[in-house]
Amino acid sequence: MKKEHCVYVYLDTTKPGRYKYGEIFESEFEPIYVGAGKTGRCVQHLKVADNWRTHLGTSNLLRKKISNMRKNDKEPIVISLDNISQKEAWNWEKKLIKVIGRKDLRTGSLVNKSGGGPGSYGRIYEPTDETRKKHSRNFKKYWSDPKVKKKHSKKMKEIWKDSEYRKKTRKSLIEYWKNHPEKKKERSVFFKKITGDPNHKEKISKVTSERNIENWKNFEYRKKMTKVLKKAKEKQGPMSSESRKKLSESLKKFWKDPQNRKRMIESQRKRRKEHVKS
Repeated sequence: MKKEHCVYVYLDTTKPGRYKYGEIFESEFEPIYVGAGKTGRCVQHLKVADNWRTHLGTSNLLRKKISNMRKNDKEPIVISLDNISQKEAWNWEKKLIKVIGRKDLRTGSLVNKSGGGPGSYGRIYEPTDETRKKHSRNFKKYWSDPKVKKKHSKKMKEIWKDSEYRKKTRKSLIEYWKNHPEKKKERSVFFKKITGDPNHKEKISKVTSERNIENWKNFEYRKKMTKVLKKAKEKQGPMSSESRKKLSESLKKFWKDPQNRKRMIESQRKRRKEHVKS
């Protein structure tokens, strides 16, 4: 396991004193924030603190604390433990937050909003219905723009072309679900609830069908998918009698629809023309 992570503590230099937390941590200034990340992450908050437009990834409360220190011609002190594994960094982050305590829980001086580690463990923020509706409206408005969809789609396609990135992502996801069985169970229950809703099934079926029709108009896409399906078939081996029966029933249902027949005939004609040209 690569040891390229760190855990760090920000100290408020406007509040000197003796701050001791058992045998784990001791300092001459008040600790205000505990974080973990890749080595070098600890100084990122200092760079973006004065610019609210670029403070993504930095706690808003920490940003304000740093700005207030700078108004008094002071800079925060950053103590860090470098060159440790990601797991060690998360464990240290959790320990330090628990021992020092959080302001929002009235247990200490830290402006952290979660208990540390991956995700938002220990977060107590509970948005109101009005806030949820507002976020939902903004999110829908943002994604309704075709240019935005195209931009994100292009970006993600470029990222996923990298085989190393795909391997790394899959590995991290497998590891995450392995270490968080309760989250995996919650996710499973959530998706079962959604997929069990007839309205949701109909909506997804319609969207998928429309997307597939558009995709299959593209000759290169059809060629690519044919290879993928052949490879999958070879890997799976012979089809069981039950699977054959299900496939037969679904195909009969598909071909009974006059629109499907018409569309497939047109598609075959177009394919033949493209084949003759090539």
